[in-house]
Amino acid sequence: MRIIAINIVINKLLTMAYIIEQTIKGKIYLYNVESYWDKAKKQSRQKRTYIGPKNPVKKAISKQELKEITIKKYGSVFLLKYMSEKIGLKNTLSEIFPENFDKILNLCYYQISDENPEYLFEYWFEQNYLQDSKKMSSSKISELYTTIGNSQVDIKMFLKNWIEYLNPIKTIYYDITSISSYSENNDFIEWGYNRDSEKLAQLNLGLVYCKESSLPIYYQSYTGSLTDVKTLKNTVDFLSGFGLKEFLLILDRGFFSTSNILSLAKDKSNISFIQPLPFSLKKVRGLARKYARETSDYSNAFLYNDSLLYHSSDTIDFEDETFNAHIFLNEKTKQAQKEAFLKSLLSIEQRFKNKTFESLKEYKDFRNNEIPDKFKLFFKWRKFDKKIEKNRRAINEYLSKNGIFVMANNTDLDRLQIIDYYRSKDSIEKVFDVMKNELLGKRLRAHSKESAEGRLFVKFITSILYSSISKIMKEKALFKNYSLRELMLELNKIQRTQINKKNIIFSELTKKQNKILEAFDINWKEKHSY
Repeated sequence: MRIIAINIVINKLLTMAYIIEQTIKGKIYLYNVESYWDKAKKQSRQKRTYIGPKNPVKKAISKQELKEITIKKYGSVFLLKYMSEKIGLKNTLSEIFPENFDKILNLCYYQISDENPEYLFEYWFEQNYLQDSKKMSSSKISELYTTIGNSQVDIKMFLKNWIEYLNPIKTIYYDITSISSYSENNDFIEWGYNRDSEKLAQLNLGLVYCKESSLPIYYQSYTGSLTDVKTLKNTVDFLSGFGLKEFLLILDRGFFSTSNILSLAKDKSNISFIQPLPFSLKKVRGLARKYARETSDYSNAFLYNDSLLYHSSDTIDFEDETFNAHIFLNEKTKQAQKEAFLKSLLSIEQRFKNKTFESLKEYKDFRNNEIPDKFKLFFKWRKFDKKIEKNRRAINEYLSKNGIFVMANNTDLDRLQIIDYYRSKDSIEKVFDVMKNELLGKRLRAHSKESAEGRLFVKFITSILYSSISKIMKEKALFKNYSLRELMLELNKIQRTQINKKNIIFSELTKKQNKILEAFDINWKEKHSY
């Protein structure tokens, strides 16, 4: 029995399994070793089974591998790209600026979708998906502006092609604004009449806007000292030279001069116009007095967009040309202007009601220093008691003009058409507001004429794209829920994730995002491969 027990123990020891380590080329590998008794050879033998390396080192992930997954903002740039193609802007721009059109458009996308200053463009670029585009530093952007500004022929060619693309153009508005600048070394920046009442030098920007397309079609920059009236002839000549014929031109009062109105009348391009006339003209004051009673008669009243207006018509002559004259009265505006004027007038009078002046010179010194320019005409000095009294004749003449505006035109438009065209000119004023406030263009930061011209061109392109989106937002009532920038923020929630350069995944669209895309007639499934 003892011998049998010993043999059992020996057999267990001989068949026991264990793990051994083996070093091969500096690396340690593990094997499972199992001993067993070979009856044929009557000896103990071993069987090895490979397990694997000892303590395997996890492979470090390279930067390149990390980049195989990218997540970018997608929605707002997608819409901006889509609209730039839809309205023909991208194609027209690429024809003239084949090497830089994508850079110009990227700057436009940034200005519309982000309210941050330009030097942060790089960070925005990193966060948004811009296919096949290169990032630009602040210095590269400045170089781009200078390059564009040096390409005046190309700028004019773009404007020509843009007008040709948008034709037929039947109705246009022309207006001008000031853009202030702190620059001291730019001879393009000069002192002049500043429309924002800022005590800064400036340049002037003239803009032409098309009523039918609701898009800007032409712009021209002018030195800051040039007056509005002097810019009209060249603007019309350029438009005519670019093939724009037989259009209706709606102007602001500041563009009136006898030479301008006669030039338009005699232009061979068959230009029709609506020109508000200033009350500084004796003929205009005469028309207002002549039709004061008739214009306010109820039989001449009509409604325009819930506003009560009165209208009379006549003709007005400038040299050998006769034009239609339309005299309008807005009763509500008249009362509001009258009340505001009289309140200010009486408030000023109250300050010197009992004051006396020993001489006319003493009164004039006081008037020049203490009475606002707008109201100087409405007071005069009484010699007999050395006091100031109101100038009743001047006051009555001023009040007689309240609420009245007179417009000349050389067409057979009726009163509703005239007022509708003229009131619609606020479209171009909104573009100016967008360029100067929404798109951070109120101050021109440029140290050379070329850089200034380049910046203005990009602002103009941006205003085209901005206007195209605004038009659809207005038509589809999106402004009830969003400002344009709020709409961009909503779309920016749509993300594009790319894995291993192959798999592209877009975040799910919300109900709000779907409604926005539908308003722009975008089929998401067809367009998602941007």
